[in-house]
Amino acid sequence: MTLTVGTRLGPYEILSSIGAGGMGEVFRARDTRLDREVALKVLPTSVAADVDRLRRFEQEARASAALDHPNILVVHDVGSDNGVPYVISELLEGHTLRHSLDGGALPARKATDYAAQIASGLAAAHDRGIVHRDLKPENVFVTKDGRAKILDFGLAKLVAPSSGASQATALQTDPGIVLGTAGYMSPEQLRGEDVDARSDIFSLGAMIYEMYAGRRAFAGRSAVETMSAILKEDPPELGPVKGVSPAIERVIRRCLEKNPLERFQSARDVMFALDALSNVTSAAHEAVPVPVPSRRVRLSAAVAVIVFVSALVAGATYMTVLRLTPPPVQPTIKQLTFRSGTVRGARFAPDGKSVIYGAAWEGKPIELFAVREQSPESSSVTLPPADLLAISATGELAVALNAVANGPFVVVGTLARAPMAGGGARELLENVLAADWSPDGTQLAVVRSSANPRVLVGPENPATNRVEYPIGTVLYSAPFWISDVRIAPDASQVAFVSHPQGGDEGDVEIVDVASRHRRALSKGWISIQGLAWAPGGREIWFTATRAGSMRALWAVSTTGRERLVFRAPQRMTLMDVTSGGRVLMVGQTMRSETQFGSVRERFERKLAWFDWATGVSLSADARLMAFTESGEGAGEKYGVYVRPTDGSPAIRVGDGSSRGISPDGKWVAAGFTDFTDARSGLQILPTGAGEARTLHVAPLERVTGARWFADNRRLAVIGNEKDHKPRTYELALTGGPPKPITPEGVVGNAPSPDGRWLAVLGTDGAPGLFPLDGGPLKTMATLDRSEAFAGWLADSRAFLVRSAGTPVQIAQVDVQSGARTPVASIAISDPSGVVSLGAAVFAPDGDHYVFNYFRVLSELYIVDGLK
Repeated sequence: MTLTVGTRLGPYEILSSIGAGGMGEVFRARDTRLDREVALKVLPTSVAADVDRLRRFEQEARASAALDHPNILVVHDVGSDNGVPYVISELLEGHTLRHSLDGGALPARKATDYAAQIASGLAAAHDRGIVHRDLKPENVFVTKDGRAKILDFGLAKLVAPSSGASQATALQTDPGIVLGTAGYMSPEQLRGEDVDARSDIFSLGAMIYEMYAGRRAFAGRSAVETMSAILKEDPPELGPVKGVSPAIERVIRRCLEKNPLERFQSARDVMFALDALSNVTSAAHEAVPVPVPSRRVRLSAAVAVIVFVSALVAGATYMTVLRLTPPPVQPTIKQLTFRSGTVRGARFAPDGKSVIYGAAWEGKPIELFAVREQSPESSSVTLPPADLLAISATGELAVALNAVANGPFVVVGTLARAPMAGGGARELLENVLAADWSPDGTQLAVVRSSANPRVLVGPENPATNRVEYPIGTVLYSAPFWISDVRIAPDASQVAFVSHPQGGDEGDVEIVDVASRHRRALSKGWISIQGLAWAPGGREIWFTATRAGSMRALWAVSTTGRERLVFRAPQRMTLMDVTSGGRVLMVGQTMRSETQFGSVRERFERKLAWFDWATGVSLSADARLMAFTESGEGAGEKYGVYVRPTDGSPAIRVGDGSSRGISPDGKWVAAGFTDFTDARSGLQILPTGAGEARTLHVAPLERVTGARWFADNRRLAVIGNEKDHKPRTYELALTGGPPKPITPEGVVGNAPSPDGRWLAVLGTDGAPGLFPLDGGPLKTMATLDRSEAFAGWLADSRAFLVRSAGTPVQIAQVDVQSGARTPVASIAISDPSGVVSLGAAVFAPDGDHYVFNYFRVLSELYIVDGLK
């Protein structure tokens, strides 16, 4: 099949040729479903029938599709049309790293930056058990904005991850067969031995050397000589290269050790070492300038002696500076906790050395502990079960009693004051999400919610959150989550994180206490949690991720200037900063896990994919699940996926947030936000062949939920028009504006299969049924406000609800009488780190279900030496 402009492979139309390589031809193409340009890669027709070549091409697709990281080429789709296999990936603008190196060595700062980015991408691949095996400058792309992207996993090999969790399939080549590129291959790879992640680290070392030196680390007149150099020789010393410190050369040498046991043992270690050196200048290590020879043929003896002595003094001084200049100061990290569970709140005690924290270890209820950095033993603080919110300068605690997790991030409880040594707690205020003491320890700033903490906050239960300082004085209020309230050292301003888009996206904001003037200092962050004022009060430090970057500790000044403070080799959340600059952080492994099961057959199957999967709905036959990936693995726009419930691999069908799969399993309704005008909307994405469609939702200003009617032709949509309360609308796929079907303030998007009822929350937040053929709201006295709707039965005579506690209790409720019948109890086999429960969604058979829960495993650390 000849591919020319206008040719279509599946839904992709060829626009132009980009280039060709050993593993395939690449074209610029248009995705006709989503109307976006993509890169389309196919095998050349001359080798498409080569079984080994085709196997390696498919292997590249599988390896790349399993990865979603800012420093790895994003793969959108894999397919075949008329026998032509293809892979669809993001379209990049820029050039390969080889193109950059054709001009010689790179500037030191740029080389360090690229090296750290490549190491970050490798770390993500290695975490999923994938070894690249052909890392070289030709396989690294540098975008116009300076982002390094690893390409071509065509030689990748899946190996079992070190965690042992993996269900990764081994994609082995025959022993003794050498794959890779001479000059960048590891010694063990050249010998045809089995390789692991440390082989990629050797290749990375060779690339870093070349970026700094402007020449290859191993080069011979032939491939054989180059291979011999890799096996037997060390690369020449970098020498006095401008901007290169000895510490950088030590990193390179360790990457290039012949013995894998003597190299860095993980790409994260390399990334951490490079990040620590990224801001280090090396003026002291620049070459000594050579004096220009005199035009005079002769010098007097006296002048010659002076010049000679001066040269000796200069040389001795230079060598002394080299010996006496201390190496760059590295941050020191001290781990404080080692048990399995979740640390929720932590603060330094007034002495700056002791730490008080709230944790739920081994699945037990949360309690307070005290620990000193000299000892790994934590002692319990004698208080009722509580989460820590803040510690005053005088040693008084602000705690949250009876804290309830309201989703994966939000914890709501009753604010109380208590002595640090333990004892009684005096209750102050209900429904508090966050708190902080004033510098003098006399007043508290709080974030306070209007919602019942035992009812999930969401489209069907909106809440107003308020920043108050002191308590009772409202500085700011908003209809979305507000977190991480902190008072400035001079008490003139209050900083916090607002989350207008929902979830953990957000902005750093400050409000002036006297004028109540509010300013957004830093916007557009993903996974932003943890905030504190830096020493001096001129900066605010916070932990977050931004598009194209890893989660890190960032700083923003009160004038809005941003800078990177620290990037750790794992996900970290800032807890506290002392006046002396000591930092308290929590290292976290966070996952949203999805469990598919059957009540009658009593089986459970995990269907999570990346790090933050949330199952939304099942097709009517329970064979296909729609879910959203909204963590760091899915990228800045999140991902809409479908996955067969038999455990087959998931398929990404588009960007956005899944709202629900159609009963026939052919379409997924997905939400997206147009950030140019802050409007949100809906699109429907095909699960198989077909084209995506954007639905016109005007005049709705915001759409927060959608579910399908049983006819597969309409959606029940929750949204609101400007200056109006949310309500439910009917939206026909054939066109036309949304049609209101409930009064303002009555919201719900679960229509019964017979189209007669809509499960809703009334204006007072009480659950009930709204008749779609007209009539008053039918209240259900047997329903508790803490319960959540879990699905209709196929005959529409009853529906299912789930309890808020654990284990989750499922009950069947009769539509006419309201009578309840217990159906099932859903438990989590390993409760360690499970911080909250998500939705439980049943198929119409009342048997198969999807259940979501959120797990956070934490360790507490003190970090010294950050500036």
